[in-house]
Order: sequence, then structure tokens, then C-alpha cells
Amino acid sequence: MAAVNLRPDDDNSALISHIYNPEIYTQMLPQQGTAEGNKPTKRRRRRSRAKEVAEVAAGLKKRKLSAEQVRLLEMNFGNEHKLETERKNRLAAELGLDPSQVAIWFQNRRARWKNQKLEHQYSMLKKAHDSAVLQKTHLQSEIEKLKEQLAEAKNEIQKLVEVSERNRRWSVTMDDVQAAACWGEILMEEYEDVFYSMQENNYNQPVEWTISSALSPFIGVHDSEDFGSDFVFKIEPTLLIDPRRLKIGEVIGEGSCSIVYQGLYNCQPVAVKIIQASRTSAISPEKKERFQREVMLLSRVNHENVIQFIGASIEPTLMIITELMKGGTLQKYLWSIRPETPDLKFSLSLALDLSRVMAYLHANGIIHRDLKPSNLLLTEDKQRVKLADFGLAREEISGEMTTEAGTYRWMAPELFSIDPLPVGGKKCYDHKADVYSFSIILWELLTNKTPFKGRNNVMVAYATAKNIRPSLEDIPEDIAPLLQSCWSEDPNGRPEFTQVIDSLSNLLQTFVLKESSLPNMDDKTEKEVDCASDTSASQSRRQHKARRHRSSSFCLKCCYNFCLSD
Repeated sequence: MAAVNLRPDDDNSALISHIYNPEIYTQMLPQQGTAEGNKPTKRRRRRSRAKEVAEVAAGLKKRKLSAEQVRLLEMNFGNEHKLETERKNRLAAELGLDPSQVAIWFQNRRARWKNQKLEHQYSMLKKAHDSAVLQKTHLQSEIEKLKEQLAEAKNEIQKLVEVSERNRRWSVTMDDVQAAACWGEILMEEYEDVFYSMQENNYNQPVEWTISSALSPFIGVHDSEDFGSDFVFKIEPTLLIDPRRLKIGEVIGEGSCSIVYQGLYNCQPVAVKIIQASRTSAISPEKKERFQREVMLLSRVNHENVIQFIGASIEPTLMIITELMKGGTLQKYLWSIRPETPDLKFSLSLALDLSRVMAYLHANGIIHRDLKPSNLLLTEDKQRVKLADFGLAREEISGEMTTEAGTYRWMAPELFSIDPLPVGGKKCYDHKADVYSFSIILWELLTNKTPFKGRNNVMVAYATAKNIRPSLEDIPEDIAPLLQSCWSEDPNGRPEFTQVIDSLSNLLQTFVLKESSLPNMDDKTEKEVDCASDTSASQSRRQHKARRHRSSSFCLKCCYNFCLSD
């Protein structure tokens, strides 16, 4: 078979172009097209189409949408974010736009909507994150504070445990004391260096104490270095005791700021009041000032109805030593006999003792400011009362008594204010505040009830300021005017204690005279009781008691009217 001549100048080339596809033929002869300087036909057509598309797009960009078209497109986009073909064509026809232009607008608008949505979500998440971080920081701060408080509480508990252990080891009970001739001499050689070592033994000179190696039971209640740092005591050395001669026994009373122990000092039974420290194991300057004021006032007063002051101690703890009142407080006695009421003679007698000591204090310019049954101590036979706790007592200075003090149920109305006071403002008062407190105590002695029972401090203060007083229903008619005058809302309308003494003395004297004027009736009643049976005896006693109460009430009323006429 003869070879085929494929050269271009051959006549067979025309046949090949008809037989093969033009693209194949073009590839077979690449040099021919290049040599002639012509470009492939298909490439030329593609460039032409791209140019046409670019021209169309440029034409579309040049056509800006009107405000009305944008508004209608926004309205349709708000109804439905998706754009279907049918909807696209309909919107394009309604707005006179090209469908591709509508599609591009929806695509851009949907992209902006998604972007805004993402930005909003990011903003919300960022706010939540910032809030969580801030809360975490706050919680961490609270945790640190709680850890510090827990550490302080553990230290305080440890100190209290140590104090309790030392008290248990070193305290001596009263039974052990009764077996010895003198408590002050018990094992003094052994305890000589236990509590203190003194540089001088002259108690008339300023005393300097140093804590020895064996610590006192009260070390840990507060540190001695706290005394000189913010407060300087001005107590005369003659008022300080020798703590080595003091032995402390069991607890007999406890208050918010102090604990009272039974003890012995120089073989004498005493009451030891120990000022308690705060949670931070340091006594505040205010408590030190109150302690010093109580020591100074107790050392100055000299009255049979004021508890006898023996001495005080500054180190290692603040202590006030007074006589021991074995009868306890008036409050505990009244509670012990409830629901019965005290005898009228007993009540008037105690009220007379209290009015006498208050007249003495006021004559010396001293206001107690905290009269209440828990601050009144009874003798062992329960026949006399003595005033105690001068921690809130102050010397009366005209125009300067503006500090609120006392216990709410016994506080005078001038110490309360219903309307808000200006910044730094305080209510003024004078010694007549003690007269009001005395009237509430007298009411308790006559009724053996709690004043304003069932009300909290705020309610008591509001009632007192509103001139609401305890009920006079169970009060004898001849004593009610005295109570009403003593708890008058106006301090100037309250009597002086000298006037109260006169009224109570006349009432008590009349009561005693009435009792002594009925000896025959008493003797007859006693004979009837001896002869009668147990049942009839009890009945006769009740009848006799009722007759005595009616007669004494009538007599007291007559006496009081007679005193008023004078």
C-alpha cells in the first residue's frame, strides 16, 4: 500500500479536512494557523461571550434602585427571606427589574440579615460571658473572706478551749473553800508565781504587773498589749486589788458583755465581774471607757442600797470585785414565783429602797440610765434590794446628755424618736429618765408581768414614743396615780425621787398600821384554822386573805388622798 502524502501542498490535504473533525484537523496542523497569524476560532468566541456578560453586568450595576423599589423589596424580604423562582419573576415584573437583579438584591440582603443576627448573638454571648467572669471574681472574693472568717473562728475556738481548760485546772470550787480556814491562804506558796510577779508590794503606789511564765487562765481572752495601744486607764492605784489573793469559782451570771463569777478575796465571799473581749480577742476603747466609768462611780457612791465596791483589776483581764448578793436578781425572783404576785408590803418596801438610792444618786449628779429588775440584787433574806451595774451610769451635765442608753422596755419616751433625726442629731434627756424606768419596775412588782410582753424592741420603742403604757387593770387604785405621774410623757411632769419617797413611805406606813390594827381578827382566824380540818383551813385562809386585801386597798386609798390634800 502506497504511503499517504500529508504535506499541505498536496491535493490530498483537502480530502483530509473533509474526513476529520475540524478540531482534529486544526491540531494536526498547528503550525499552519500560527504561521498565518490567525487565532483559534473557539477561543475567539469565548472571549466574545465573556465580554458580552461583562457588558450586561455593567449595565445592571448602573441601574440603581429607587427608594420605592427598595421599600417594596424590604417589605417582601421581611415576609419571607427565601426567594423562589416564581416569586423572583413576579417581583421583577411588578418592580420593573431584571430577575437577576432581584436575586442579587435578595442575596445581599439575606447576607446582611445573617450578619446582623450573628452580631446580636455575639453581643449577647459577650455580655453573658462578662457577667459570668464578674460573678466568678465576686465569688472568689467572697470565698477568700469566708476563709479568713473561718480561720479567725477556728483561732477563737482554740483560744476559748484553752481558756476553758485553764479555768478547769485552776478554778477552785466553793465546797473546797468551806473546808479551809481561809481561801486566800490555800497553797499560796504553790500559786505565788502562777498568776503574777509583782515588783513592789506597796499597793498605795502605782502597781506594775508582769505576766510570769505560768499564764493566767484569762490570758487569751484579750492580750495585755491592747491596753496601752489605744486607751490609757486613769484609775487610782488604791482602787486596784492584788489578783493573787483572788480565787474564782463558778459562774453565777452572764450578760452580753460580761460574766459574773463567785469567788473569794481575802477570805471574803465576793462577786467577780469579768469584762469579755470581742471576737477579735481585743477589748474596744468604748468598753474600756465604760469599765473605767463604772469603777470610778462605784468607788465614789456610799449608800446602803448600792452594791459595795471592793476593788478592780486591769490585767490580765478587766475585773470588778463587789460584795456577793446571795439573793440573786429581782428579775429571777419574780420569775420564780409566777404566776403569783409579790406581797404588797414587799413590793412597796423594795420600791422605797430603790427610790431612796436613786434620790441619793441624783443628788450627787449621777444618772443610772439602765434601771431594770436584772440590775437589782436581793439580799439572802429577800428583804432588801441593792442597785448594781453602773456601766451605763454617767454624771449629769446640762445640755450634754444626748447618748441613748438603757434597755428598751424600761427606757423613757424621750430617748426614742418616731420622726427621722438629722444626721448627727440625738435626743436629749436628764435624770427624769430614771423616774420613768422606776415606774415600769414598780408596775412589775405589783403585777409580776413583763412590760410590753410579746413585742420586739422596735414595737416597744414605737409604743413608748406614742405614749402607750402598761395596763393599770390589776393596779390598786391608790397607787395608779403615782405610776401615771412617774411614766408621764413629759419629763417635767414626773416627780422627783424625794416626792416618790414621801408617797411610798405614807402608803407603806398606812399598810403596816392597818395590819397591826386587826390583831383580834388575826388571832381568831388562827384559832379557826387550828380547829378546822385541812379543807376548811385552806378555805378560811383564802377568805381571810381576800378580806385583808380589800381592807388594805381601802386604807391605802385613804392615805394617798390624805397625802394629796396635804
